[in-house]
Amino acid sequence: RHHAPGYLLTYPSNLAALLAHVARSGERIPGLRAVLTVGETVGPILRAACRATLGVAIEDVYSSQELGYIALQCPVSGEYHVMAESVLVEVLDAAGNPCAAGETGRLVVSSLHNFATPLIRYELRDFATVGTPCACGRTLPTLARIVGRERNMVRLPDGTTHWPLVGFHRFREIAP
Repeated sequence: RHHAPGYLLTYPSNLAALLAHVARSGERIPGLRAVLTVGETVGPILRAACRATLGVAIEDVYSSQELGYIALQCPVSGEYHVMAESVLVEVLDAAGNPCAAGETGRLVVSSLHNFATPLIRYELRDFATVGTPCACGRTLPTLARIVGRERNMVRLPDGTTHWPLVGFHRFREIAP
């Protein structure tokens, strides 16, 4: 509040704690235009809580330490625009074939500008859903959503997979 930021950049887990504090205290952050999140998967519950508590939307950034920005969430559609000028992003199915729009697969990324230590078809062990052309008019490829990391994936006996959002959003219930 003291700094009256127009934008807040934070991890989703930190945002969850901030939202809980603001909801309890009734405090507001005047002039806040958006919350930018990085580093963790953002789920629909956190998005709804941010809108309800702070009155602004979350604009997520998908990045990695190795490659920097990979995709930025579009304020018009909510899909993620791939930063195709600096990275080549492939979403592949279990057989290694490209996924079509609406299909979820593993991400494989190639750096287009790192000549000293190039990363070619580097597997982040993340999964994403391929998007469709964006309504905003930008012609960059899109990801409909970032699903999560392979290490967080749950495979059920029927062959389906899920990425449950467990952990950080419920920590405050255990240890406020």
